[in-house]
Amino acid sequence: MKGSVLRRLKNDKFQELTDQYIAKAKSGYTVSVDEDVLKSVKVEPHVGSPGVDPSTLLPGVGPRPDRPDGDEQTLETAPEEGNGQE
Repeated sequence: MKGSVLRRLKNDKFQELTDQYIAKAKSGYTVSVDEDVLKSVKVEPHVGSPGVDPSTLLPGVGPRPDRPDGDEQTLETAPEEGNGQE
């Protein structure tokens, strides 16, 4: 298959798994929103200073490494046993 088709399949599978995870997580929790408190919070946009690397704002989070084209061929639908990923 072409790379674009594989990428689309990968993205669709990821979206499906994400939706399933969110639905499962939401089913186990009861969430209530206090609208008065929510409305009382003032949120303002903040412009970053020029020359500041955004990755320094969140510790442990750096820029994404460059990924070669064709990475869609590394798609795994389930982790392999014994590789340390649970």
